[in-house]
Amino acid sequence: MTQYAANALRALSQTELITVFSAAHLYKVLRTDRCTGCQQFGAYLFLLTCSRCCFNCLEKDARFRAIAFGSLKENFGLKAIPGRRLPTMLSLPGKYAGRRSVKRRFRLVSAFEAYALAKALYGEATDDASRPGNAACCRREWNWRSMLTRTHDAFRGFASTAFPTLDTGSMLVQSGISCRGCDEFCLREERNGVNKPGVLARRRDRAFSQAEFEQHKKECEGIEFLDDLYLRGEMKAAAYISRLNTVCGRG
Repeated sequence: MTQYAANALRALSQTELITVFSAAHLYKVLRTDRCTGCQQFGAYLFLLTCSRCCFNCLEKDARFRAIAFGSLKENFGLKAIPGRRLPTMLSLPGKYAGRRSVKRRFRLVSAFEAYALAKALYGEATDDASRPGNAACCRREWNWRSMLTRTHDAFRGFASTAFPTLDTGSMLVQSGISCRGCDEFCLREERNGVNKPGVLARRRDRAFSQAEFEQHKKECEGIEFLDDLYLRGEMKAAAYISRLNTVCGRG
């Protein structure tokens, strides 16, 4: 593990999660390359559940959302955590998602795991919330759903780290490939007034395995666009070669 995923081991250690997940489990995740949220290539590890994910799912999927440990009672009605049923971590100082440097360390838990634990302990809140006069259950159900569906995530990026994948057949390590041709395509669409921020962002932020990228290169409109500019004489050879050299960027 230290040979292939030293950074992930360091992150697990520094966030106080190193004793929560076994080496066997981490090695199993290392040998997979699919995001557990969408089954596309996943270049990240969500630390609180030690599960592989992609950038787009980190941004949007509730399964990869972290919340403050101190908010469990307010949002899920959890006053105490039985045993070790809900792993916690201590975030690291640094820059996250374009914010200014964060110096404070936060005690975090998985929002989705907290939701699952609350359901296991209290049952479906919707059943109680439908009963007349049960305002507490109504508030609890609203909090549960709002925590899992809100677009603003105060701790986005705090509980994840880049994580390679290991092909045990060839013993080759991949970190994922991002397509600069897709960057070019998305920029062109935005300049032309195409207003599909979610669709364009998912395309721009997707990572590929090496095999997937070889196929993608044959179909990418962004790469075709660069080819057309060069063939029409609208891009000089030096610029064309330079852009092609950045079409494939490591994720």
